[in-house]
Amino acid sequence: MRKIFILFFISAFIAGLFSAEAQQRKKAFRRYSYNNNLYGIWKFTAGAGVATYKGDLGGPPSSRINTLGPNVYLGAQYRLTSRWSLKGELGWYHLAASDANGKNPQRNFAFRSNNFEVNVGGMFDIIPFTRRFTRVATTRFHPYLFAGIGITTFNPQGQYSDGKWYSLRQYQTEGKKYGSIALTVPLGLGVRYRYNKDFDISFEGSYHFTSTDYLDDVSRDYNKDAVNSPDPIRAYFANRSIDPKTGNPATINYDYPFTRKRGDPTKKDGYFLLTLKLEYNTVPNANFPKKVKRGRTSRSKIRNTSSGKSHPNTKKSQP
Repeated sequence: MRKIFILFFISAFIAGLFSAEAQQRKKAFRRYSYNNNLYGIWKFTAGAGVATYKGDLGGPPSSRINTLGPNVYLGAQYRLTSRWSLKGELGWYHLAASDANGKNPQRNFAFRSNNFEVNVGGMFDIIPFTRRFTRVATTRFHPYLFAGIGITTFNPQGQYSDGKWYSLRQYQTEGKKYGSIALTVPLGLGVRYRYNKDFDISFEGSYHFTSTDYLDDVSRDYNKDAVNSPDPIRAYFANRSIDPKTGNPATINYDYPFTRKRGDPTKKDGYFLLTLKLEYNTVPNANFPKKVKRGRTSRSKIRNTSSGKSHPNTKKSQP
């Protein structure tokens, strides 16, 4: 309930900014168009795509590697210079993976997790942003880079033999407590397409480094207390390994480090996002390519305007 309240509060805040900017739209358009001011421009974004995880589960030789899950993100951007902008985003993404088609099928682990993320960071436009009107149609494609810092929630779940999904954190399958929030550092690149004066479309890919190795509830060695727990659910999730010869549950030999190895604690987990976004410009694209009418009057207007002269047919206003 608390997560839903936070999501609602941030969405209402963004909606309020959107409304305030819309009221100043015409005035801002004139100011930025005529003065060529590049700063103080707000943009609001909404997007959806796919997410996939990188951690202890799955991996080669599977052709599928890990399951693709959906992601949904809302965000805002604020332009600082012709190349730099600030950005902030709030999103939800789904991760899932299984050993069944991975490099260690006899370990037999699987998980799923519905996560929320909030992050802030900076964007760098490779092609400088300009608002000048121009007779020459500028490119509509603009590549950019971005990086930031944020936090993500995570709640790995496993499916028990009764078909129900259980939160794995509460069972401490490796004898270790861990929280539900981790730091994340997103790094990525994208390309923006100027669709019209009001909207841009962007496609971006990013990898999100995290401060945890428990996105999948797998990190270290098998824990003897958990494996031999009187709680059948905890024991089941602590050791799901099977004997590849017999197909029966395998026992753990704690005298040999290799056989008691459950995961790799030297590498943190992370996740990839591919997202298609619709971007709303509170100040319209002033340099969006405009169609010029083919005719003597239109050409003469353009020629006289570029030379600073008024058209001879243009009537002067009376004092």
